[in-house]
Amino acid sequence: DRASEAVGPAKAAIKQHPTLIPARIVLANALRLTGDLRGAAASAREALRLYTSGAVQPEATTCDDPSFLLGEILVDMGELKEAWSIALKAAEAAGHAGKAMARACTLAGRVQAANGQYDGALSALEKALRLDPEF
Repeated sequence: DRASEAVGPAKAAIKQHPTLIPARIVLANALRLTGDLRGAAASAREALRLYTSGAVQPEATTCDDPSFLLGEILVDMGELKEAWSIALKAAEAAGHAGKAMARACTLAGRVQAANGQYDGALSALEKALRLDPEF
């Protein structure tokens, strides 16, 4: 499948450019889709480490905050406390507004739903839609 096919090229890109955040994000997504959640989390953690350390990226490279991807993978793994912590940090960093806050609310909603807190999950997801209806 396509996810499995993406693993090799992503690893090759990382080997050539170890600090290239988008390659680590592609690898994390591909591994997640193939069911290798531990590998996906490791790649997302490294992407987040590079992102927060300000690793220089090629000029035309743009990348989103990898913390959301890591949070999603952690929910998939059942690591809800750490995923919740990431959602709270992301909300704080977002200044409680905009697309980043909508993403933080979505992650918080997933964590709450996984914990059986459906009212809180619904509230968080509704807030995400109010903040960014296209998200």
